[in-house]
Amino acid sequence: MTGKGKIQNATRGFAGLLLGICLVVCLVTAATTVSVQAAEYVFYVDGAGNDDLGTGSLGAPWRSIQKALTEISALNMSMADNLVINVGPGAYNVTNGEVNSQAIYEISTPNIAIKGAGGHDSIIDGSGMANWVMGLVINAANITITELGFSGFQSSGVTISGVENAKILNCAFMNNGYGIRVFGSTADISPEIVGNTIEGCMYNGLLVEANGSGSLSPMIKGNTISGSVSNGISLMVMSGTVIPRLYGNTIKDNGSYGIYMYVNMGTMSPFVGSNTISGNPTGIYIGCYSGIAAPVIRNNLIKEPHPTTHDYGIQISMPMSGSVTPEIIHNTLDGGGITSTGINIPYMNVFPEIRYNIITNFSQYGINNEQTGTLEIDYNNVYNNGVDYYNVDLTGTGNISEDPLYEYDFSIPVNSPCVDAIPVADEVSNLTVLVADDLIGTTRPRASAAGQGRNYDIGCYEFPYKEFTLKLPGGSGRLMDYKMMSMPLDMDEKLSPIEVFESVYGPYDPAQCRIFSYVNGTDPPLYTEINSESSGTEDGGYNDGTMSFEGSAFWVISRNTDALVFGGQLISNKRPFTVILSQGWNMVANPWADSSENDNIELGYITVSTMDSKHYLLELENTLTEQAVWTYSETGYRKLVNSEDTLDIGKSYWIYAQTDGVTLTIPPDNTGDFMAKSRAKGSKNAKNMTPPLPPGSGLTAEGGNGCFIGSTF
Repeated sequence: MTGKGKIQNATRGFAGLLLGICLVVCLVTAATTVSVQAAEYVFYVDGAGNDDLGTGSLGAPWRSIQKALTEISALNMSMADNLVINVGPGAYNVTNGEVNSQAIYEISTPNIAIKGAGGHDSIIDGSGMANWVMGLVINAANITITELGFSGFQSSGVTISGVENAKILNCAFMNNGYGIRVFGSTADISPEIVGNTIEGCMYNGLLVEANGSGSLSPMIKGNTISGSVSNGISLMVMSGTVIPRLYGNTIKDNGSYGIYMYVNMGTMSPFVGSNTISGNPTGIYIGCYSGIAAPVIRNNLIKEPHPTTHDYGIQISMPMSGSVTPEIIHNTLDGGGITSTGINIPYMNVFPEIRYNIITNFSQYGINNEQTGTLEIDYNNVYNNGVDYYNVDLTGTGNISEDPLYEYDFSIPVNSPCVDAIPVADEVSNLTVLVADDLIGTTRPRASAAGQGRNYDIGCYEFPYKEFTLKLPGGSGRLMDYKMMSMPLDMDEKLSPIEVFESVYGPYDPAQCRIFSYVNGTDPPLYTEINSESSGTEDGGYNDGTMSFEGSAFWVISRNTDALVFGGQLISNKRPFTVILSQGWNMVANPWADSSENDNIELGYITVSTMDSKHYLLELENTLTEQAVWTYSETGYRKLVNSEDTLDIGKSYWIYAQTDGVTLTIPPDNTGDFMAKSRAKGSKNAKNMTPPLPPGSGLTAEGGNGCFIGSTF
């Protein structure tokens, strides 16, 4: 059969299916030509569906994932830009209609997104299956798997086999041989593995292996990997090049190594940054036979000994040939009093750079250097180990052995000897790439107090003080001077807004400045003035100090135009921020201050969720909130409905929630870790209304009195 004939037959076979599916087909001649506009197929799978009678539509879903993949493989790949398979809640196993054959679950058609209802809700289950040993095998480009669960597979939940632009996002892997396996070959590939939970693997939670001439550069970010019999993450180079980024992962309670890196032949140069590694016999292992291993290990917290085996924080093995050149910078390692050695360096072919680390409470050595010559290190704090420094040159390099005065999370207080211990000039002169943020994503260097210099701190945390300059929106006191403001700070003592403002501006004077919060869900709008006499019960917790400022907004009118300094700390600007919405209108804001690390966040990346469901804000299926946010300008309220519209830094917005307890999640940037969605057409919960008016009377939603709502930074 010719290619044209295949397309024609596929189109005829899907005649019923295409009803309600977003596809435009123009048949120029019935016999010879099919022209297809760029479009998107959307299919549905549900445990209550029917593989024989279903069409894959929302109203008549298929029952099995195998059926969806088989039908989609019959479509010519040029017929659509993207194919989306929505998988409903339930267990998908052989008992419920899946086929006990590994080959059936190879994804060989490109441009497919498979989306479940949640990693613990939509579960692909291979328990007890002799022939179905790998859950899904990705053999085509541009495949995204999100919000699915994988359980009971003898080999792996998901395998990525040498193809470009594979993404595994927000999935759950339970009791598989491997959670995820990634293989490189002759092509250069950069898969994304972000936000997943991997637990209870018989081997490794995540295995990345290169065995070819290509470059394998995965992004491994924000995953939680625990309970593997062997390693949390294994990076293996048999040949070729591996350049992974391991960022912001939690790796805990695995049987051998938290992160295992080994080079047989080839080159490995991973960035291992801002991970929390705990409860493993050894936190990080670096091994090499005859290639080159050059890992960059920065801002990691390695803590808590394994309950039975207590080996190393960071272990480096001696290569037979080749070299190992690790850069170990700004980490915090604690052995809990029983783990053997913080950093172990073998006697030859290892050339480490060790700076700015805290290493505490190891039973034998903090830093153990087995090389013939002494090792030069700079500005480390190695304290309360059996031997703090062995065969280490401590002359004039700023190394200390003092109690870091850990907080409960191994962060450091302002009186720690590690605070401001590194002159800026040293870090600038000795590092090619500066360490611009700490473990939780706050910016380095930071002043430890108002008026102090901005030096770097030792360890994975930078003391979280931040001077924040706020200029109130001044004016003449007219109604048009009201503005919606936000202040992206977390106060150390959880002070209420009035305590914060009075500490800077003096006693509350309504003739000079007035501050209001909105009482959610009231119609007509009810505002509570945040003054020294308000009760703290009608204002949503603003006054009792139980609510942080980030992501919240206030109405302010002021005659004061001074720019004054507030003390507090910024939240982590590397991880998603969540706001819990109440039923009705909510005032929300971009939670970060202006920073080179953060963006004006596009609406296409924002999600809303409850315990039962999760959606992108702009999805047609989102019935948790209105599929929009509202902003204000001189011309009045404006509804933002496009995926490219943004929550701008320093501005505040309204959003309407259909029920209490909806979680609004705002990512820290627009890097693509969260799939962007196009604006859904024909919103089923669109409302013919506008947000509440500002405090005061005489203002209209169209801004008739010239009210302007905008940034106050």
